[in-house]
Amino acid sequence: MFARYQAPDDPVFELSFYVEDPKGTIVELRPQEHLGVGELGFRRHFFARYYGSTDELHPSGHFPHDDRAAFRDRIAAWMKLVARAYARKGGHAPGRIWLEVSKLGAGRIERRPLFEFVPQTGQLRELARPWKGGR
Repeated sequence: MFARYQAPDDPVFELSFYVEDPKGTIVELRPQEHLGVGELGFRRHFFARYYGSTDELHPSGHFPHDDRAAFRDRIAAWMKLVARAYARKGGHAPGRIWLEVSKLGAGRIERRPLFEFVPQTGQLRELARPWKGGR
């Protein structure tokens, strides 16, 4: 199910979170296992309250007067919440958390890292350059 109409040739974007534990093991974040929350609620909360959309009419959410700095601040706040929940559930903070986007379309997948967060320092780093024509 999509939050809006998806034409057959439209690309599909998927966001994935990854964590690195203190030993350096990297795994995709599984909300139920790592945070104690359901996958659907995790994603809906992230999109509606933190990620949003630049499209004012998009049903997934929009933030009036949004800009790049406000978006980065929201992503950093989300990452802090994830790090706290991960530490509470697993008994230790993750070494790093990052967000990656996959673009599925035309029979191929492009993957790009977007943000990296280091809980120990609270530092959020932007990792990717936008796709041509994207933000």
